[in-house]
Amino acid sequence: DSRNETFYPTRGRFYTGSVLFYPKFLGSDFEFTHITLDLREFFPAWGKWGAIAAQLYGEFAIGSPPFYKYPALGGSNRMRGYFYGRFRDKAYVTVQVEYRRHLWWKLGGVLFLGVGQVGPELSAYRLDSFHVSSGIGLRYLFNPEEHVNIRIDYGSGRNDTTNGIYFGVEEAF
Repeated sequence: DSRNETFYPTRGRFYTGSVLFYPKFLGSDFEFTHITLDLREFFPAWGKWGAIAAQLYGEFAIGSPPFYKYPALGGSNRMRGYFYGRFRDKAYVTVQVEYRRHLWWKLGGVLFLGVGQVGPELSAYRLDSFHVSSGIGLRYLFNPEEHVNIRIDYGSGRNDTTNGIYFGVEEAF
């Protein structure tokens, strides 16, 4: 973690990952492994008022997971514009980019774009099957000392009727 701020970074990187095992010998009804990888980069853009945030996120279920443990595309933090869980499978990868900018007083705005796909495995991915989401958001600086924003985002999925409005505290990533 080399971010200059925790809640509103404008430079640096944040990498995290996890591997969870669900073995039968410990009482699991389903034997599988769940892997998550989250790589984030932050760059200053166009003076001190703007920043670009980029994220590569992957989630994988190996073995025989129950349906509710399958990686799910969508939601308020990744692929905004798709209902969380609308698309599920054993391998999920998404890339998203967001331009963040202070506008005036305690208000800021964002533009975001994401592409992602789920499939039984990475080798099953096809270029024409990626889902695309894009949108716009408004920020209100709730806590200036920690730079914590309250956010409202409107996300839209390509060729999909699951457009959505998302509310939250802190940035999506």
